[in-house]
Amino acid sequence: MKKNISVLLLTIALGSMACTSKVKKEDHTAKVNMTESAEIDSVKATFSTNLRPNESIFLNQTYTDTIEFLSYEDDFDYAMLIGKKNGKGLYLIYDWYLETNEKYIFKYGDLIEVKWKMDSIIIDCEETFDVRERIIDSKLILATNKPVKFLWRAVKDDKLLDQKDNDMIINESFCKSITNQEKVALGYVASFIGNDCFWDGKANEDRSNLKCKILTALNLGYQCSDTHYGFLKRWFSQDSSVLKKLEVCHTMPETATVQTTFNEIIIFTDKAHKKIEVRYKIQGINMRESKTWNYTKTDYFKYDSNNVWLTKSQKSELTE
Repeated sequence: MKKNISVLLLTIALGSMACTSKVKKEDHTAKVNMTESAEIDSVKATFSTNLRPNESIFLNQTYTDTIEFLSYEDDFDYAMLIGKKNGKGLYLIYDWYLETNEKYIFKYGDLIEVKWKMDSIIIDCEETFDVRERIIDSKLILATNKPVKFLWRAVKDDKLLDQKDNDMIINESFCKSITNQEKVALGYVASFIGNDCFWDGKANEDRSNLKCKILTALNLGYQCSDTHYGFLKRWFSQDSSVLKKLEVCHTMPETATVQTTFNEIIIFTDKAHKKIEVRYKIQGINMRESKTWNYTKTDYFKYDSNNVWLTKSQKSELTE
């Protein structure tokens, strides 16, 4: 990670772009005052931010705010904590190592306090600069205790085929802070319903290379693989009824004549009582007979540190 600099020197033209930046782009409005030595006047320079949209923010001054945590992202030049406040997205630079700082391990939807400052950073292979929110410290205020939408559908334009597609969308931010128990519950549900499954290349003779959207998001490999079913069997090792159901695995590619798929999945984790609910809406289709049907279902789980049990399933009446 690049070194923090307290005073930003303009040694190059602001528009210099020698290589592509991987810093998350944000809309920062700055009123920058320059001194004769081409330094930013840190006393007079002001900036705007989604953290405090109605205030003028000064360089290197410490502020404290409460935000909703979504995820961490380390695919940029600087590691980012992604959050939300008043419906606006936030991308805040942080400097700690999660592996050695358990206090900074937050869950999707947690309310956290962040102490931060507006700080200068170097981007574009150190040939230009930006000013961003950098977190000095953070702590948990309130653990999330609300349902999370894990999957939904969105209509998107396919310009190549000149048509509209009803795409399956996964909550990727939630996946980055998911617990093993939540992964088990969602992986179990996805084992029996189609979820944008396609053969990875040509189908193997043993049908062992079916790639499905939910399982991929959960890092559970191909449908029916040991990564998928082996993981579930280890966590359900004390639940004989689920193990019996997992004795057979059915592959369901998108090309199947009769198939089901998800329209929505909502997961709720009750940490205090160690329970998980997964509520989902299903649509089925028989292409040969031009028939469709819909139903909703809720699976209830309990868990401890090593095991998960399916305690109950409730299914609505089928509707054509």
